[in-house]
Amino acid sequence: MKEILLEADLENLHTLFDFVLSPLRDAGCSNKDIRLVKLCVEEVFTNIASYAYHPGRGQARVSIDIRGRSPIRLSISLYDRGSPFNPLTDVPTPDVMVGLEDRPIGGLGIHLVKAKMDHVSYEYRDGQNVLTMTKQIPIPQEG
Repeated sequence: MKEILLEADLENLHTLFDFVLSPLRDAGCSNKDIRLVKLCVEEVFTNIASYAYHPGRGQARVSIDIRGRSPIRLSISLYDRGSPFNPLTDVPTPDVMVGLEDRPIGGLGIHLVKAKMDHVSYEYRDGQNVLTMTKQIPIPQEG
């Protein structure tokens, strides 16, 4: 398992992407799967950067664990010390059948994360919000 500690600031997205995506490239993940993981990590980190510490700034810790060969089992956890907030239950599931102009703002990002990852969990532990995403990713065989 690898970890990184970043200021929860959108300017750090590229550093976060390098940290998360480089091991996926090294493992041989397809570009499609890498883009999907990038999108999910971006959604969660953006929410931390935008809402966890207002008014003010704090840090986000991100851990990544990759096990196995094909498929690999990917686990990414994002931690923040903002107020307890469970996006899995505290954000209403958006009605995607309603047009954008009639839909309340919010919830679409976490809905996407829940739909694209195999499992998403939340807990408030040791004064931290911890959101963990897991996914099994097949590795294309060369040949």
